[in-house]
Amino acid sequence: MVWKWARGTATTKAEFGDPTTTDGYTLCLYDAGALVSTSRVIGSCARKPCWVDTPGGFVFHNQSLQPSGVQSLKLVAGADGSAREIFNGKGPSLALPDPGSLTGPIDVQLRRSGAVPCWGARFSAPFQRVGGGLLKDMSD
Repeated sequence: MVWKWARGTATTKAEFGDPTTTDGYTLCLYDAGALVSTSRVIGSCARKPCWVDTPGGFVFHNQSLQPSGVQSLKLVAGADGSAREIFNGKGPSLALPDPGSLTGPIDVQLRRSGAVPCWGARFSAPFQRVGGGLLKDMSD
C-alpha cells in the first residue's frame, strides 16, 4: 500500500509532535464511513532507530516490516501546498481489505496519537483502477 498526501495544507514540524520519543501514528482506512483497516506505525529496528528527526520533519523506516507491515512514513512540514506525507506498507502483517470489496467513498487518515492533527484524503467512486489486488485513484 502506498498513500501520498501531497501538496497538503500548511503543517508545522511541531504539529507532528516527536515520534522519536513519545508520539505514535496510525493510518486508518474507512469505506463508506466504516473503519475497515488500521496500521500502526511501529517497528523494532535493530541497528539504528526507526524514526529519524530531519530538518523538515521526520522519517520512519522499518526494513523488517515487523510487527505491523509498515515499511516507511515520511512527514514533511511546509507551507500550504508543500507539506506532504508518504506511507508505504506491505506484506501479510499489513491488514488491508480486498480492494475489490471497497465501494467508497474511501477515507484515508493519518492520525497522531493523543493529538488533534489528523491528515487525510477522500477517494470517491468510480475509482481509476480496481482489480488484481490493486486500487488506484486520485483524491477528490
